[in-house]
Amino acid sequence: MTVPKEMVAGIDALILQFDHEWRVGSRAKARDIAREYINARRLDLTIALGKYSLSELVEQIDVLRPIGRYADVMVIDMWLISEFGPQDISGYAEVLIPVPEAFVAAFAARKKE
Repeated sequence: MTVPKEMVAGIDALILQFDHEWRVGSRAKARDIAREYINARRLDLTIALGKYSLSELVEQIDVLRPIGRYADVMVIDMWLISEFGPQDISGYAEVLIPVPEAFVAAFAARKKE
């Protein structure tokens, strides 16, 4: 997530470094920064975030991001990386592409020939 320039002044430098590395740098370095940040604030963050499940934390991100709480979103992202590790997200998906009726009719007509 890119933090708007006017918001940068109020955000911890380590959070901004994490954000930069995660988006355009080294994911491994970003994970190290996340662990460093979380470990330095472990007690406070465990009290604030430790009670939530993975899905509840993701829901919090979905609530906080649209209202501009960028630092909070990145802290939760770092917590997720530090405490939950990589997630194997897989499953079945079906993509349906709408086809105009005229195309379907033309194809059906050609098929009858």
